[in-house]
Amino acid sequence: FLPSALWLPCLEERLVVARTGQSGDPGLTPRERDVLCELATGKSNKLIAHSLGIAEPTVKMHLARIGRKFGVVNRTQLLTRAIRQGLLPDLSAAAGPG
Repeated sequence: FLPSALWLPCLEERLVVARTGQSGDPGLTPRERDVLCELATGKSNKLIAHSLGIAEPTVKMHLARIGRKFGVVNRTQLLTRAIRQGLLPDLSAAAGPG
């Protein structure tokens, strides 16, 4: 028995692909991709805003839009979906040694 939390996201993703014929990129804008990459490094909204030279409410708006495009409700789900779809660059170099 596997808890639904483990298999349900995969099933949902496959259903979306089956319905739309699309997988991978959900149509992110270049700025949404920038915000997503900054989020993947573990930065807060405030640090993302500073890094990209935009206001913190703008970061929140981008994250909300990205979340809707991915059909997720929190940052963890967002990053998990982005990783599964291969939308994030290799961040192992940014993680440092170890």
